Amino acid sequence: MSDSDSDTEPDVQIEEDSNAGLHPLFWDAIPDGAEQDPNWQALEALKNESTLEERAENFKVQGNRKLKTGLEVNNKHILREAVDFYSNWRKCLEDGLIAQKLDSDNVKAYFRAAKAALELGQFKLCREQCEKGQAKDSKALQFSSILKSAQERESIELQKKTAEELRNMAHLAPFQKLADAILSRGIKVCLPQVRLEDRYHPTLDEAGHLQWPVMIMYPEAMQQDSIECFHEEDTVAAQMDEMFGPDTPPLSWDSKGEYTRDRVELYYLSYAGRPLDREQLILAVQGKWPDGSADSGPQRYGQKAAMWRQVDQQMSLLQLLTCEDYVVPGIPLLFAIAKGTEYKKRFLSQGMK
Repeated sequence: MSDSDSDTEPDVQIEEDSNAGLHPLFWDAIPDGAEQDPNWQALEALKNESTLEERAENFKVQGNRKLKTGLEVNNKHILREAVDFYSNWRKCLEDGLIAQKLDSDNVKAYFRAAKAALELGQFKLCREQCEKGQAKDSKALQFSSILKSAQERESIELQKKTAEELRNMAHLAPFQKLADAILSRGIKVCLPQVRLEDRYHPTLDEAGHLQWPVMIMYPEAMQQDSIECFHEEDTVAAQMDEMFGPDTPPLSWDSKGEYTRDRVELYYLSYAGRPLDREQLILAVQGKWPDGSADSGPQRYGQKAAMWRQVDQQMSLLQLLTCEDYVVPGIPLLFAIAKGTEYKKRFLSQGMK
């Protein structure tokens, strides 16, 4: 037998092409000779046809997708680790408590339960287990170490909780002040009748006066306008003078020229809804409107049935909002109608006192 026959040939592993048979869109890497693939050539041609801006936007979109995927995977991994962590310590706690029932003198059972309770943040239970363990074996120093750790962690948790409560109080303070200012004036607020943007909410100025965004609806044309900062002491007439003054261009949709200062009348819906209580109002002025119920909106019958009421434009906004039957639907909502039109008759036929 020759030397060449006796030598063992080394195993040679042939690396398979993982891209074989796949469309270039699914390649995990660009292989050698990719330019010979007709599908690759077509993709390259499309890429070269796009502008620099289009390519940049494409890379941006791809990058954002991969970042989102990476974050999702990372979050799932962290969540899984947290679940495993707490599940393991809960099992350890349960085993320790069961072992104590089987053998009340089992010091290790108290130690395991105390350690698990510490890791789970159940500090009261941790102290109880340490005290029971020390009562069984006063020489077991490990309980003193666990007790010290429990006291330190509980102190840190208490500090965090106190700091969080102070932050919440500081965050809520201006909203509570605003809600109290509204209620102290006798103003009633209910759920909004139209979708409101976050910027539409009342404010308090430095002098303690309320300023409201007011929405003006033109039901005849299905249009709307808004007064973003209506001081509570300003009259409705003064605001209308600005909106329909001689130097103000006519409304773009008012082809007949009917909506002029001397013809525009304003109406509101009385008893627009059930007033919110203080806690609900505090949430509402933060934009966190409570869920509505079947009886939270305007009622058709009874002593507080909703009706159209004409606005006395000589009133200040505050006087208007404190009318007995006025309930602010999120923000003051007024309906503008042109006097002497057929539409006014149809509008008012829906009911008005």
